[in-house]
Amino acid sequence: MVTAKKYIESGAIEACILGLADEKDLALLQQMEEMYPEVKEARKTLEKKLSATNKLTLPTPAQTQVKLMEALQREAKESGNQPSAFTNQVDDGETDIEKIRIQLRWSRRLLIVASALFVGSAVLSLFLYRSADHFKIRNTELLLQQNALVAKKNALDATVAVIKNPFNKQVALHSTAKEALTVATVFWDTNTKDVYLFNNQLPAPANGKQYQLWAMVDGKLQSAGILSWQEDGTVAKMSNVPHAESFAISLEQEGGSSEPNPNTLIAIGK
Repeated sequence: MVTAKKYIESGAIEACILGLADEKDLALLQQMEEMYPEVKEARKTLEKKLSATNKLTLPTPAQTQVKLMEALQREAKESGNQPSAFTNQVDDGETDIEKIRIQLRWSRRLLIVASALFVGSAVLSLFLYRSADHFKIRNTELLLQQNALVAKKNALDATVAVIKNPFNKQVALHSTAKEALTVATVFWDTNTKDVYLFNNQLPAPANGKQYQLWAMVDGKLQSAGILSWQEDGTVAKMSNVPHAESFAISLEQEGGSSEPNPNTLIAIGK
């Protein structure tokens, strides 16, 4: 005969509350509660303790009672007897308790394995998410680098085409300083009248400054465009100039000037 104390200590009540017990276990709990008030009291106390942790959503006592009654009814229908037929389960004594303990041990092991699998799955998902995000960023960086290389290649191809164009007249612009170095070269297309400027060794302008190209037309300097700074070995397309006697470069305030200032001229070439 299973005593109330042995039944309470077996962990069977915990299994029923946590949903780890089968219908026979639920029926046995119902029978033990009818026979031993302390079993019913132990079940209520355990429900309150577990509910207070706020970690599990537990069925209320009323819900547990409903489940127990449903289990009794199903068992009674299958056996053709009344719920009192479960008395044999109580009389089995230690055998039933050992079965409950074995079931609980396996259930706990399954819970541990399931928890480990869940944690492993979460870690793997996080790793894959971060990896995908990393590869997405890396792919974007590579695309930007590829686009930059394509743009550089196109600029170099255009520069080669300008240099090889037989209609282009080259004008070397020499520094106005004592060294008179060739700091830039103008390519003037005598066919289309387009003007291109190649930076030989112009120094980078200071902040707030820009180079401006001028064309001498009928004895007067007129603007041929503002130079967007570059020193990558490519030509910069300037304004179209129908005809010119010479070219000059000045260092102006950012945005250029409408009138040339002789004091700002740094290079000139005929």
